[in-house]
Amino acid sequence: MNIIAQPFYIDSLEFYVSVSIGITVFPQDGNNIDFLVRNADIAMYHAKDKGVTAASTITPA
Repeated sequence: MNIIAQPFYIDSLEFYVSVSIGITVFPQDGNNIDFLVRNADIAMYHAKDKGVTAASTITPA
C-alpha cells in the first residue's frame, strides 16, 4: 500500500489518498454474500480505527 501513500498532483495542488480495507474469506467469515459483506464492512471499520492505510480481517464469534 506504499504506492497509495505517495502524493499526486493536479494543477500544482498536492493530494494524498488513504486506504482502509476489510477482508473476509469464504466460508470461514460467512457462508453467503450478505454475511461476507457485513463482516468485510466491520473489518474495514476496524482498519479505519488502526489509522490511515490499513487492512483488517474479522473472525466471527
